[in-house]
Amino acid sequence: MNRAVAMGAESIMDLSSFGDTRVFRRRLTAECPAIIGTVPIYDAVVYYHKALKEITTEEWLDIVRMHAEDGVDFMTITAASTGQRQSALRNRRLTNIVSRGGSIIFAWMEMTGKENPFYEHFDDILEICREYDVTLSLGDACRPGCLKDASDISQIEELVTLGELTRRAWEKDVQVIIEGPGHMPLNQIEPICGSRRRSAREPRFMFWDRW
Repeated sequence: MNRAVAMGAESIMDLSSFGDTRVFRRRLTAECPAIIGTVPIYDAVVYYHKALKEITTEEWLDIVRMHAEDGVDFMTITAASTGQRQSALRNRRLTNIVSRGGSIIFAWMEMTGKENPFYEHFDDILEICREYDVTLSLGDACRPGCLKDASDISQIEELVTLGELTRRAWEKDVQVIIEGPGHMPLNQIEPICGSRRRSAREPRFMFWDRW
């Protein structure tokens, strides 16, 4: 961390998934002058020391609050992927799910039969972020892992949901980063990323009038 900051890093992502992650995270936020981000989904599997299917909805939310309490500046959550998209991904894609956080939460939904807790309780997460001034990095679990899967229905549906979640976050004064968009052929870059001027209140990842 110190070497990265000395070389000019302004933001550092802590993806720790082994050992006493909370002790390390608290030391990192206390000593690091750079912006610190984390992925609570990664940490939950280690922190609770139990099988994935035994983690409860409440515990997923508790780990988000824990990271906020520990002083992180932003955190990545996979909130736009719902149980409804599981079969679509499995049946239509060549590379299925390439997102680590996405694969974890999809597996949990399949094992438990429950909805994505980050989507179902998104308003609760926004309250935590607003209380602790944490920026949300909305992960794109359905991003394509190869050119063949680029811009398929799973990706587009998730992007639409990401836009909806972004507007909900803005209404609660929570800042948002949107991840994406994954692998794509060159001729799809402009339609996906957009080229026209946009207002400050538009999601920055896609313009739906292009579709």
